[in-house]
Amino acid sequence: LRRSAPNQMETANTYVNIGNIYWRQKNYEEALKYYHLGLDIFQPLNHKKGIAEATINIGGVLFEQNHFSKALEYFETSLQLNKELGNKLGLAMAYFNLGRIELKLESYDTARRMFNQNQSLYRELENKRGLAESLEALGKLHLKKKEYVQAVEHCKAGFELADQIQALLEARDCSGCLYEALKRQKQYRSALFYLEKYTQLNDSLFNESNTKTIAQLEMQFDHEKETYALQQKQKEALLKAEIEKERMTRQSNLQVASVIVISILIIFLLTSLSNRRLKAKNQALSLAQKNTE
Repeated sequence: LRRSAPNQMETANTYVNIGNIYWRQKNYEEALKYYHLGLDIFQPLNHKKGIAEATINIGGVLFEQNHFSKALEYFETSLQLNKELGNKLGLAMAYFNLGRIELKLESYDTARRMFNQNQSLYRELENKRGLAESLEALGKLHLKKKEYVQAVEHCKAGFELADQIQALLEARDCSGCLYEALKRQKQYRSALFYLEKYTQLNDSLFNESNTKTIAQLEMQFDHEKETYALQQKQKEALLKAEIEKERMTRQSNLQVASVIVISILIIFLLTSLSNRRLKAKNQALSLAQKNTE
């Protein structure tokens, strides 16, 4: 049974949301499976926003699996679609992810350009969480280049912003960056301070993650129950449609057979009548000839 576009959209979004749950659980294969299921629905509908979201998520999972060239393709697809849509948040996320890949590939100038574009968009959107993440990424870039003063500058700005809005993940990552940069500068007391911050925040995130995981598993279980019920309804509808189709086919066949039988009977009767008439005519002719003789 063909589903309507709104129902297809709802299904696609559900698949993407399930993919997000598996991604958070680091079950990357299952995450990819559900993202692709969503993408396979979005693409025929030419739903650019859905395609952009699914592709950036697929790219993110591939990045975690160190498949950088494949991830790059998906991020570039998402970037292009978000440009067409004028979606600044989507653009910011795409630039950030492209920057992460370039950083991994040690293309520092390209990575800096991506992060700067990302940061500019986040400032325009007043997205403090995204901005903190972007500052930490630039800090890591300087850390890799052994530019420790700049690394501290960016990561400290990121940490203060994340701490202000209680963004635990970004605050933790900035703390780790600050620890590494300060340690390289031999500022051990300050480095120890941020190491302790990193540990505390990591513990908080672990507890928060466990709570979220339980809630997500409950949501997943509820969704699977709903999906099973929907599948059962679809199967019942298909079975009813097949039974009705078979009934209609039998009825149609019976009608055709009846027409054929009636046609044969009519032909038989007409032929018999014609033969009788011909026989009677022949008999009359024969009798007439005898009389003449």
